[in-house]
Amino acid sequence: MLNLLTEKLEEEECEVFRVKDGQQAYELAKEISPDLIIAKSLMPKMNGDQLIKRIRQSGLGKDVQFIVTSDRKNMEEYFELLNVDQFLPEPFTVEQVLAAARKVLNTDPAAKEEPSQRKVLVAGRDSDAVDVMVRQLRAEGCHTDCVCSGDQVITKAVLFLPNLLVIENEMYGMSSYEIIKVLRQMPQFKNMPMVVYSHTSQFKGASAQKKNVTDAPLAGSVNACLDLGASEYIGPFSEENFIGRISKYIRAASIVLIDDNEGTTRMVKSRLEANEYKIFAARDGKSGLELIKNIRPSLVLLDIVMPGTGGLEVLEFMKGHEEYKDIPVIMVTVKGKDEDIRQALALGADDYMVKPFNIDLLMKRIGHFLRK
Repeated sequence: MLNLLTEKLEEEECEVFRVKDGQQAYELAKEISPDLIIAKSLMPKMNGDQLIKRIRQSGLGKDVQFIVTSDRKNMEEYFELLNVDQFLPEPFTVEQVLAAARKVLNTDPAAKEEPSQRKVLVAGRDSDAVDVMVRQLRAEGCHTDCVCSGDQVITKAVLFLPNLLVIENEMYGMSSYEIIKVLRQMPQFKNMPMVVYSHTSQFKGASAQKKNVTDAPLAGSVNACLDLGASEYIGPFSEENFIGRISKYIRAASIVLIDDNEGTTRMVKSRLEANEYKIFAARDGKSGLELIKNIRPSLVLLDIVMPGTGGLEVLEFMKGHEEYKDIPVIMVTVKGKDEDIRQALALGADDYMVKPFNIDLLMKRIGHFLRK
């Protein structure tokens, strides 16, 4: 099985490294920074769960993906808690492993979609509002379908397999929170964004914050949706700002790069644009903050030492303000002492890379935060 699996993976242009136990896997992973580890749950010297924990706690933790195999099917929930990407019960076939590897590494052609072809399912009671949303989504290049009855949402979702669900807080036939609860229990929709909107002229609070929903009946239905797995409440439907409120789910990720080093900026910008990210660059902290306020990016790459406003000041401002604190920030800097790293992490930095850095590793970490 090991020989056959190695041969098949190499046919798919993977570079394969084989080891005999968990300790060897850990030592080799530190050297080569693999994209994927396929491991048995029970191994000599270090079991699969111990290997995962050590990798997650190391500098590689966010960049290595795992497929774990086990003859104990009841171990699946345990490994899910360890954030394993795929769990395969034994016995398994080579094709099952290959299919799991393609999915995890995003090399399955059937699973790939261009950003312009994102599939959005719209569910709402008011057909006029739904028609407006569908029209606007299609203008953005989305493949869109819709339903106006709650008891049709789950069936439509299973057939359509959307990348995003936009659902009214209250539906006919089946409540919105019940729909969300059922979908979240299905593996294919476990991580799919689900945004909730309301459609009532009586609603007075347009905030997307759960704690600011002030109308009691509306608050109850919205909070139930959020409690059972909805990603976000985007407020009452508005033809003028609907696309703006969901743009982060349907458009290419935007990244603000704040660095005064021209060489670093040119290299990172070129690589990110080649991967279809929207890049906005600034040479100092003050200009970078203006970009962050205007763009509300998906992620920020931030140097520390810059003229004027430094990177730590930018970081402290972002993490101290509600509207920016959830934007991931990766520090990219020449300052590599332990106290520098501790200070940035204490201020809320999500990751830290020291120059000179490996551009491939940076891309992996960016991908990790954007997927998350």
